[in-house]
Amino acid sequence: MNQPQISIAVPAYNCQNYIEAMIKSIQAQTLIDWEMIIVDDHSTDNTCKIIENYTATDSRIKLYKRFENSGGCRLPRFDAILKSSGKYVCPIDSDDIIESKYLQKMVDAIEKTGADIVTGIMYFFKDKIGDMNRCIPYSNRNGEILTGKDACSLTLGKWDIGCNGLLTRTNVYKSYIENHYQQTFNGPHSDELDNRRLIINVSKIAFTNAAYYYRQVPTGIVLNNSIKSFNGLTNYKELMKFTYDHYKDDLEIKKLMSLQYASELIHKCMNYYKNYGVYSFKERQYIIDILRCTFNDFKQYRKDLNKISYKLATINFFILRKITQLRVQHSTWFRL
Repeated sequence: MNQPQISIAVPAYNCQNYIEAMIKSIQAQTLIDWEMIIVDDHSTDNTCKIIENYTATDSRIKLYKRFENSGGCRLPRFDAILKSSGKYVCPIDSDDIIESKYLQKMVDAIEKTGADIVTGIMYFFKDKIGDMNRCIPYSNRNGEILTGKDACSLTLGKWDIGCNGLLTRTNVYKSYIENHYQQTFNGPHSDELDNRRLIINVSKIAFTNAAYYYRQVPTGIVLNNSIKSFNGLTNYKELMKFTYDHYKDDLEIKKLMSLQYASELIHKCMNYYKNYGVYSFKERQYIIDILRCTFNDFKQYRKDLNKISYKLATINFFILRKITQLRVQHSTWFRL
């Protein structure tokens, strides 16, 4: 079998409403030398049946099934990349869409520039592509070439680089996965940390105008109230360490990331005491432990925050502590 030029790596979980549109957008590509590796994360809906309809008629599409749910898209995506055989690999989410010339534009850019990674433009939409409300990067970077470290700096404190649909040399991505497969929590924000770690270690990243359409699926309320949303703070802690390890002399980046950390901690504290009654006793224990550990970690960055941001985070945390103590007066476990 000839090596395909591109391997499309797709993690899938309960995406029956969107997976077909994604597959059709790949089949509509002007570049036809690709394979699609889909790893299903133990879906409970009709996702696999829909995919199997396509594997039966298009030999380029392959489906693998995990025997249990991993808890996030990170490991299924990594599994798909490790199974890929293409010269380049391009991870695409199961609910997203790419323009018909996307793969060709990305390949043209990587071969012209000799870059390790190429990134396009991420357009955000809800129901229809015509409903786009913003895009990343905000300015026209088509044709630019940056070092990995300079490109990564565009993701810290803000997002001015689209990290979905990155075209990466397969050997580069597989090497990263082999070194980091189990090193990051598989949950909210884990892909943001992985993308930054991947980008910062390459010598060259190129920009092109290939359009990647990112679907904003309406799951925000459920996600904000779930235990998983608090697990995301674990990755924020890792992201702060990453920032200070690689940009220790860049005061502006450190201030931006410290402010983002404060905002996320405040947001999670507010979610907890707004939705206190939703959680079971064990869940409250779990959440409080995460918030306590996060706040203790957060305090070391106070020198790079303005006083107002630090005070807001501190006040929110201590209000949370007092409310929790009042509500569970007979449980010393909760006393932080």
